[in-house]
Amino acid sequence: MKKIAVLLIMVVGLCLLVPAVSRAADDGKVIGNPDMICPVLGEPASKDISYEYDGKTYYFCCPACVNDFKADPEKYITKEKSTEE
Repeated sequence: MKKIAVLLIMVVGLCLLVPAVSRAADDGKVIGNPDMICPVLGEPASKDISYEYDGKTYYFCCPACVNDFKADPEKYITKEKSTEE
């Protein structure tokens, strides 16, 4: 009987957790699109944080990464190209 009660508590807890995880995943971060990876940290980037350089739009995970990129874009573009090869 105790095993059934524990199992029931786990199932109910999981059912309560799933919607919270789904909401957390919908925070503006884009996952699964290689163009939406922050070139500075390699984290999922936000569709709302971008910077255009040399005709291409780069997306970032935070405003601090935009500033780092602006300071030395070629450093991060070279880094990005080397991971593609």
